[in-house]
Amino acid sequence: MQFTPEVAASAGTALLTAGTAAYLYRRRQRSLPILSLVAFNVAVAVWTGGNALQAAATVLSAKLFWVNVQYVGISVLPVSIVAFGLSLSGNEDQLSRRRVALLAAPLVAVTLLSWTNGYHGLVRSSVGLVTVGGTVMLEREFGAAFWAAWLYSAALNVVGTALVIRAVAYADQVVERRVLTLLLAPLVPWTAQFLYLAGMLPVEPEVFFGVTGVAFAYAVLTWQSVDPTPARDAVFELLDEGVVVVSGDGHVVDLNGAARDLLGLGEASVVGEPVEAALAAHPDLLDAVRTGEPREDLVVEADGIGRRLDVQFTSFDNLVGPPDRITVLVDLTDVREQERTLERQNERLESFASIVSHDLRNPLSVAVGHTELARETCDSEHLAAVERAHKRMEVLIEDILTMAREGDAVDEVEPVPLAATAELAWQAVATDGAGLRVDADAVISTDRSRLQQLFENLFRNSVEHGSTGNRRGSGDRVVHDSPDAQVGTANAEAAGTRSGTSSGEEASAEAEREHLTVSVGPTADGFYVADDGEGIPEADRERVFEPGYSTGGGGTGLGLSIVAELAEAHGWTVDATESAEGGARFEFSAVGHVED
Repeated sequence: MQFTPEVAASAGTALLTAGTAAYLYRRRQRSLPILSLVAFNVAVAVWTGGNALQAAATVLSAKLFWVNVQYVGISVLPVSIVAFGLSLSGNEDQLSRRRVALLAAPLVAVTLLSWTNGYHGLVRSSVGLVTVGGTVMLEREFGAAFWAAWLYSAALNVVGTALVIRAVAYADQVVERRVLTLLLAPLVPWTAQFLYLAGMLPVEPEVFFGVTGVAFAYAVLTWQSVDPTPARDAVFELLDEGVVVVSGDGHVVDLNGAARDLLGLGEASVVGEPVEAALAAHPDLLDAVRTGEPREDLVVEADGIGRRLDVQFTSFDNLVGPPDRITVLVDLTDVREQERTLERQNERLESFASIVSHDLRNPLSVAVGHTELARETCDSEHLAAVERAHKRMEVLIEDILTMAREGDAVDEVEPVPLAATAELAWQAVATDGAGLRVDADAVISTDRSRLQQLFENLFRNSVEHGSTGNRRGSGDRVVHDSPDAQVGTANAEAAGTRSGTSSGEEASAEAEREHLTVSVGPTADGFYVADDGEGIPEADRERVFEPGYSTGGGGTGLGLSIVAELAEAHGWTVDATESAEGGARFEFSAVGHVED
């Protein structure tokens, strides 16, 4: 026996890795990463321990015996690093006993060839002893089987290393030193082996695998999420959307429980299978996965239930081979059913509104006609109250129809001038002598008809609620403050006719009253409608847009609710505030481009 630095280094490595393996094995948690590291460290201990005894021996037969023992560790080591990489990257289900046996078969064969090398020389073509500096050393030339096994072991190491790097690349929570540990640990021994075979390193390379074994153990024991990333796995399983990960070569890498439920896969083992086999029951989805084209309302049937799916794709780089593709399956079945239900409800609502309108307008027309006939023979003060009731019913009918029909989003818009539209709306409203002031000309993109309807409801609200008993207009008038200002004169006679008095009497009465003015103008990102009436109490400004809410006894409570719906249909926002004169001000924002 002889004692050399090589003996000491190999023996120390064997003791270190054997101790590491024993420590890992005694832990309560014997997960696949732990067990693969136990196998890895045992393999290193056998390899380096055999090398220590080989280097300590001084006769050829003893050296060859311990060399053959080393091949036991050499055979186990590459398979264990692949197992560690797969478990670390979340692909444990690919490590069946059959696959492990197939991976190990070539290395087991070279181990047997090493023990029987004297009969064929495939592993070592020649062996002998040389004495260098008083140390007896084994001199050998390697045969074809050795180099084939070396290349195969190197390939397994590359795969295992790539899997480790891939796992680290997705593990954002790993601190820097652990990242470096996992990245460098598998590279150190194989770099050393390359240098040794090239004659650039005098130390046997197997001792460097001790660095790998201990480094991996450190990473596993200090990296809580190495089993692998349990938090991410939990989130993955809790997703409502189905997720299927397909590798670049067309195999299912992973899928969550939601995907299994949507596709009716149950507990079938589809991970690792070709995507054609996994999705054979869903040809339309398979076609989408092959082409990578998103689909909406793609119908799949599972367990006798048809479902509509929104299918989306994304991909991420895989350090081993082509990019993996993620297929996201969103179940639209309930959404589509809700949409159909809502459509049916809207249809019924519109039908109801039309029926109500028709059934109410007919008797209302009869009542209006009889009231006019009654005025020809009787000038009772009660008839004025009847006429007011008829007008209220007309407004109520129009509001009901508007609420039923005008809630859809605006699809087509055009440039519409605020001033001209406001004037048209003003002419369509019984303004009761109030005045309109358009502060400036502006053009906005909108639906012309709905904008006019919005103005009509706001103007009606201002006239009905903005003026008190002693605040009425001195005539219907429109005032422009633009450079091309034009002033429209009032139609006092018409106003007087609507109220049941002569034009002369109305003009005389209005001259003694303060008039109400409604203003329209642009803002930085929209427009406003304001008046100088009583205003809206601050506590009520959020509630005024609720259906049925009214501060006066004469309103339907639907006018401002219609305004809010029309604004929402355009994608605008509306806020009720106080005007500069203390009245009500309605500001519309997010209107888009406003041209002065």
